[in-house]
Amino acid sequence: MLNTLLMHLHYISPQPIHQFSVASVSPRGQGFEWVNIPLLSALSDDLPDSLDAILFAGDIQAIDNPFVLLEQRRLAGEVIAEQLVTLAKSRLLPPVHKTGVLLTGDLYTDPNLQKRGQTGNVVSVWNSFADNFRWVVGVAGNHDLFNGQAISSWKPKLIHGTAINKDGLCIAGISGIVGNNGKPWRVPLKQHTRWLKELLSQTPDILMFHEGPASPDGTQPGNINILKELNKLRYASLVVSGHVHWRYPLSGEATSLQVLNVDSRIVLVTREPIEPLRL
Repeated sequence: MLNTLLMHLHYISPQPIHQFSVASVSPRGQGFEWVNIPLLSALSDDLPDSLDAILFAGDIQAIDNPFVLLEQRRLAGEVIAEQLVTLAKSRLLPPVHKTGVLLTGDLYTDPNLQKRGQTGNVVSVWNSFADNFRWVVGVAGNHDLFNGQAISSWKPKLIHGTAINKDGLCIAGISGIVGNNGKPWRVPLKQHTRWLKELLSQTPDILMFHEGPASPDGTQPGNINILKELNKLRYASLVVSGHVHWRYPLSGEATSLQVLNVDSRIVLVTREPIEPLRL
């Protein structure tokens, strides 16, 4: 069994400390709109001594600039990673060599900005984080592909029904969504439940999904079967997921099951609060 700390958050900022402006496909299905990806500050007393911060992010389905040639457009997550590095170098954020990154998937959008919900290659986003931060661990979203990437030897670690230890944290996860239709990153419910039982036997400090549970208080959407299984097995640490958006990102008490939703947002967990960035 891996050494565990059990991870909980005891505060999350109601307002962003910074925002990243990116271009997303319009809700009308064609063309684009500018959206802001918020960076929120959260606090935890459970960070290992070797880390100053953990950065959580997911569902950044956008590009950086719609006004350049198609071949010059970059996935928003790739550019945001670089901007976070710049902020850290300016000492506005913790140093990247002491910051771990957890990604919950769905990091692709069609650079043509012609249709929402497209599936594509997200390796550049993962590498942008991995080339700069202490480590990167994550799960795949149902719109993510890793074209030609040898996952087993890759610097960032994609987990799928598996667990990994980073700086004394046991991080476990299941990629994709529950389903049986043969599309990428679908996991039949029986297999998902079996994997979840196996992972929880390792008492992970952080449990990651793309499609996560409904909120513990029952007010926010998610997969109710996953929530029932977590309650049945008495999991009492931090779950991080995306896929569906929650108006308020954190649900659950700091002494029991907590769920952090990072759909279309970034959450930076530190020991001390970070004030809004003044650039």
